[in-house]
Amino acid sequence: MYKRVLKETIEQRRNKGKAIVLIGPRQVGKTTLLKTIIATEEHLFLDGDNPIVRSLLNNPNTVQIRSIIGSNKIIFIDEAQKNSRYWANIKNNYRSI
Repeated sequence: MYKRVLKETIEQRRNKGKAIVLIGPRQVGKTTLLKTIIATEEHLFLDGDNPIVRSLLNNPNTVQIRSIIGSNKIIFIDEAQKNSRYWANIKNNYRSI
């Protein structure tokens, strides 16, 4: 595997109560990088390509968000750009959890 310059930056900035958004061209290893960083930690992986995940994240209420997230402190949403409403829905509901 290639040494990823961003790996150290992401590791230094995580667990600060803020979201980390990783964007870039297709097929350059974004998902692989993040999966490598969180591989040994408990996390929730949501795939935005999955129609069930998309429907869950489109318009959830606070109870649904709590149910989806559970006790996970790390939430990884792959392909989140598939629906721009994810960000607003998660941000608004996350604040009230």
